[in-house]
Amino acid sequence: MKIIKILFLFLLIIPTTAYAQTEKVGSLKNYWKVQKGGEWYLSWGYSKWWYPKTDIHFDINTVDGNAKNSHTEYVLKDVYAHDSPFISEIFTVPLTVPQFCVRLGYFFNSDQSLGAEFTYDHAKFVVNNDQYVRMVGSTNGVAFDSIAHLYESESLGSQPFIFKLNNGANFFAFTLVKKFSLFSSRNGKFKLLYHLKMGAGWNTPHVENTIFGAKNTPHFQAIGGWNVGAEGAIRLLFFNRTYLEFGQKAVYASYYNLRTATGTAKVQFPTYGTILSMGINFPQKQNKSN
Repeated sequence: MKIIKILFLFLLIIPTTAYAQTEKVGSLKNYWKVQKGGEWYLSWGYSKWWYPKTDIHFDINTVDGNAKNSHTEYVLKDVYAHDSPFISEIFTVPLTVPQFCVRLGYFFNSDQSLGAEFTYDHAKFVVNNDQYVRMVGSTNGVAFDSIAHLYESESLGSQPFIFKLNNGANFFAFTLVKKFSLFSSRNGKFKLLYHLKMGAGWNTPHVENTIFGAKNTPHFQAIGGWNVGAEGAIRLLFFNRTYLEFGQKAVYASYYNLRTATGTAKVQFPTYGTILSMGINFPQKQNKSN
């Protein structure tokens, strides 16, 4: 993971040098001015994500056999989770089953170096099976601090625990894109570009869980939280029409009011992803030099 972080920082540094050597920005007003006939692009790709240890918060209401209400709030501390990329099954499953991503962008200023992009990342967040975690909370005002065993199979006990956003943690976002030109062949048919992106948006998670034996009804939550992120991507452009892109993205995502069988859950986590995409480029009509 340390090597990955170093690589991500290196990719963020690349455009700083390129910018100092190649960019000559005029007045700020003209630089941000929207020009007609700019460049569009569209891509589809696949991704891999990593998660640190994460706290998951629960707010649970139950009624016992004597019709007595019980309210429990607790946190599962330092929970391990993973993604589900289906890398080995990419060519045998539908395109939307692996962790895919979509990018739709438009460069709007005069020198085609600034753009806006709509992004969708179909990442997955799945709590690891068979782990012991600290469980801290209170029931009807009485505090407790214990160790909980999280397991999926009923063969290990009568209270399995499943918590996953497995049909997507689903990050939607609008980002601002800065394009840097790193290399262009003499005939202009091959170009190496760098895109630096920053933005924010909303999460549309698919919530599926069994909380210590209590199973919810899996569902999509249209707006289940928010996210902010930054991405650096190297793009190899062929004949100004098609491209191959490798990106690295850091996201902070917050989810709230995720429905369980008898209450709600919330979770926040940073995540890091690598993305490989193929795309189609539609050059600007007025000036095809970029």
